[in-house]
Amino acid sequence: MKTRTRLIGAVLVLCYLGFQPGSFVSAAPLPAHSAQVDCEAVLRQLTQAPNWMDRLIDPILDSQPQVEERLGFYSQMHACIQAGTRDINLNYIRELTEYFMIFTGGYQTPSNGSAFTMLDLASSDDPAVTAIRQKVGIAPPPGYVYVRFYYTRDAMPDLVKQAFANPDVRGVTIFTRYVAVLADNSAVQLNALPKTVSHELVHAYLKSVQGVGNMDAFPIWYDEGMAVHFSGSSEPSCIYTTRDGVSGTSCETSPENYLQYGANLAYLENKLGEAKFLQVVKYSFENLDPAILYQAGGFETYPDFSVVARNWKRWQDFLPKAEIGGACIAPFVIFLIIWFWRQMHEGDEERKKNLAYSNRSYLPYQGS
Repeated sequence: MKTRTRLIGAVLVLCYLGFQPGSFVSAAPLPAHSAQVDCEAVLRQLTQAPNWMDRLIDPILDSQPQVEERLGFYSQMHACIQAGTRDINLNYIRELTEYFMIFTGGYQTPSNGSAFTMLDLASSDDPAVTAIRQKVGIAPPPGYVYVRFYYTRDAMPDLVKQAFANPDVRGVTIFTRYVAVLADNSAVQLNALPKTVSHELVHAYLKSVQGVGNMDAFPIWYDEGMAVHFSGSSEPSCIYTTRDGVSGTSCETSPENYLQYGANLAYLENKLGEAKFLQVVKYSFENLDPAILYQAGGFETYPDFSVVARNWKRWQDFLPKAEIGGACIAPFVIFLIIWFWRQMHEGDEERKKNLAYSNRSYLPYQGS
């Protein structure tokens, strides 16, 4: 029953976000034993392809047959490289093929532990994706984004689980187009799930457009600020990137950091107006220059910009509370004003009576 509930919940979220049921892919077969594979031929086929390393990191595919063909090929490559090899380059290649196997084939994942779909960002109805595509005007990347929902952390393969080591993290974008989301049964998570997915899709959208060579072009405040602003989700997430075998991650950021990231862009939009703000966002992204954002707001450095944005956000958060408090206090204040006015008025009347009484003239009593 629990598995069925989880699956129904995941399907509802997928439908809401515009996922197509036909994009589900069957589970990958177990990697073939290396003795059954001509490993030399497989490695030669891999390395002779143009930009073969970029293709490993950023698999741009736009049909299910292509995905299945690549899955079989990478499974062979994976089987040819011994786990724990000391050769750094071979170990890195093995890791990259394993990511593809995990996300597109469910490798090392229980059959009832996750749900998977492939999403075309050019046609997705997700609100954040639509905003990036239509309002900001950044052209969508080619190929699918590979999204896998895990019902528990225990169901995650080790490569994915390490990105969820921070207990606050609910979603992860790995490289350019792998998205993992924790879709557990908690009421909080189920309510936040659509926006969490939107948050990660913004990361995947922008990282895929940036490409492998520019995955780390922006600082974390920019990457996360874009995702928070356009998705509406400040749930902590993680961007996991790697280049030449060296991994980098944003997983250590705190919920407070995410509030700051969101405040930065909200403040800038309020200051510039929506139309100008969207133009600046697009220009900064196309030029891979985050400084364009805060310079458009009149700031020379990011710290100056962030301090003003944080104070502005605090004021914005305080105003509704002040209005509510004022609405609650106003009747009491009016009552006090009326009470004091009456007290003062009654006191004036009493003083007038006393004054009139003290000023009366009494004649001596005259008897008859």
